[in-house]
Amino acid sequence: MLPHVKSAHKITHLTIGFTCLLTLIAARLFDLQVRHAKQMLEQSQKNFLRTEKVQATRGNILDANGNLLATNRPVIKLVWHGVGTPKMLESQLNAIKTLENILGTELLATYSLQRAERLGRRVELADDLSLEIVSRIVEQLPVNSQAHLLSGVQRYYPHTEIASHLLGYLGQGLEVDTGLHGKSGFEKLLEDELRGEEGEVQKIINSIGKSIAERELKQANAGADIKTTLDLPLQELAEEAFPKTNSGCLLIMDPNSGALRALVSRPNFDPNIFLDTLDPETWKELQQQKAFLNRAFNAAYPPASIFKLVTVAAALEQGIITPDSVVNCCGYYQFGNYRHWCMQHQGHGKLSIKQAVAKSCNILFYHIGKHIHVDTLADYAQRFGLGQRVDMLFPNLPGLVPTSAWKKEAKKERWWPGETLSFAIGQSYTLVTPIQIACMVSSIFTGQLVTPRLLQDDPVQTKPVNIKPSTLEFIRDSMRAVVKIGTGVRTGSIDGIEIYAKTGTAQVSSLALREKDTKNDRYKEHGWFVAYCKQANSDPFVMVILMEHVETSIAAAQVAKNFLLGYKELCQ
Repeated sequence: MLPHVKSAHKITHLTIGFTCLLTLIAARLFDLQVRHAKQMLEQSQKNFLRTEKVQATRGNILDANGNLLATNRPVIKLVWHGVGTPKMLESQLNAIKTLENILGTELLATYSLQRAERLGRRVELADDLSLEIVSRIVEQLPVNSQAHLLSGVQRYYPHTEIASHLLGYLGQGLEVDTGLHGKSGFEKLLEDELRGEEGEVQKIINSIGKSIAERELKQANAGADIKTTLDLPLQELAEEAFPKTNSGCLLIMDPNSGALRALVSRPNFDPNIFLDTLDPETWKELQQQKAFLNRAFNAAYPPASIFKLVTVAAALEQGIITPDSVVNCCGYYQFGNYRHWCMQHQGHGKLSIKQAVAKSCNILFYHIGKHIHVDTLADYAQRFGLGQRVDMLFPNLPGLVPTSAWKKEAKKERWWPGETLSFAIGQSYTLVTPIQIACMVSSIFTGQLVTPRLLQDDPVQTKPVNIKPSTLEFIRDSMRAVVKIGTGVRTGSIDGIEIYAKTGTAQVSSLALREKDTKNDRYKEHGWFVAYCKQANSDPFVMVILMEHVETSIAAAQVAKNFLLGYKELCQ
């Protein structure tokens, strides 16, 4: 082939190759600049733009008078903005060393910091810094450091443990980046209202991750304030009256509106401790103490002699006794071959019905138990709201009011007549919650079963209790006699406060176990004290006190006395 022909072929091949190369380059440029333009733009913007969530300020929780129960306080935290360097530079190491000296902790060795730097992410180094620490950081760190101080807010419970079972606490959500969420109490039940709506801000950053400009994309909306029915001075008084070393609860409720003015449940907890990392030992101890259990709503106990108010109501309306009946207590009641003992083994002698209720004489109620059907007694208990969940904001237990059908299904055997004697004095299988008892006592004085309220804006809801007014009046007179001549006389006479009460000592184990291990507290009886109290120029209130494993109701009555003495001073 001639040289000029070979040269022409080479030029042709080069032209074709060059054309193909240009076509490929053009296609690739088209693919990058047209088809993937949006993706490329986003990638480039990530080098200098950051979009961050702005947490909304959580709403306050207030008492009925506007006092803060849960709020927020300003905090300053230290963060490190990683820039994607695979190995720390000398300037970065020096900055970290300075921070370690100021904070008194190791930072460089932490995996989170190394990972944040390598991936170009932000990591929190310290939270809730004191003004002294902040000042030292500002003075000693270079202006162009990757460490930055950020201001924000943190949840704060100014009264620590007070009303902790109602307020609840915050904890991390399922997704780490979503911040803290309510885990119990108002914080959980009203999460949507309290949390508000988070915002977004877009920041322009420099090569070391420092923000040089920012633009708000979406405004954060603060959560709503929640006004509760609690009365902080009353709550503080109740906390002081109830011994810190005892388990149980104390609640104060308005019998007319159902507004809960105070609630103490022991053991309790400080919600503030959950805002930081909780050590395993503290968590284990709280679990062992059942510190998260709201004993007013979610613990059920034998009602003991408190139930005698139901029993006497059923007996009066069924004609088993009359207000003028007389009972003769010799210390025990013979039923078949078994002696059912009165709390006073030597006997009370002759008593009127009112005196028998006041002195909590078991003999009267054994007599009623012999002559009343279990299902009739259960019906009257249900009329007073026992054996069913209370319709309220907080979840609560239904308790248990046994019937013949229940025993047949649950125990696979019939109900024996002798069991009704125990049922009549508030033992047997019967279980109630303190909030149910508060509603029952309220109905005795108002004739209405009221729905407990915890939010100021919730409507008052009541329904008539299906008990004759004359029966309720007799029960009220009997409760007044409890304080005058009966088992509640130890509360003493408190000038200016009219008290109607009932005490109870709830057996929690068999007598054999109790006598076998007298030093074991878990076999000791629970103590009850319930009362309706009114003072001139003040709204009446119902008080329910339950103390676990204190042997008698004396301890509960003493707590009631301490509270009432404090209440009198508070009202002066």
